[in-house]
Amino acid sequence: MRLFDECKRISIYDLMRSGFLIPGSEKDIVISFEPMEDHPTEVSLHINTKHDQPYITFSYTVENLQIQYDIKIGTEPSQLNHVKCWSFVCPFTGLRCRKLYFSEAYFQHRKAINAIYSKQLLSGTQRKFVVQAEKIMSFGKILEKVNAPYFRKTYTGAPTRSY
Repeated sequence: MRLFDECKRISIYDLMRSGFLIPGSEKDIVISFEPMEDHPTEVSLHINTKHDQPYITFSYTVENLQIQYDIKIGTEPSQLNHVKCWSFVCPFTGLRCRKLYFSEAYFQHRKAINAIYSKQLLSGTQRKFVVQAEKIMSFGKILEKVNAPYFRKTYTGAPTRSY
């Protein structure tokens, strides 16, 4: 069984944050990955948002085979209705997603891949143990904050929230 944590992925957020998804523009970028067996090390993306139906052209080499295909991207209104959210439209499933995972020589929606998340390998008691350990670790951070020399126990006579 393959893990999503081990798959290479491309996120729409990373493209937005880097300034590559600007409406009415056309850009070429190259994304580099760590070398892995049967995975591309470099993926060339041609992002075209000038047309009515924007798309991204993926091109890379896997096992001496040159692969090139288009993935449509689209916008949909956010929950607040004042911002448009970008998303990929998977060519294999037709589903909208914000992350594409590499499997079987293509970047695809997670439902097109036979994979699981690493937390799904843990039993219920193991997951509870991880939650308890995270709480203990956060308690140590709170103690460090309270014992810091600049920490204020009160503000205008009232105790602060974190004390």
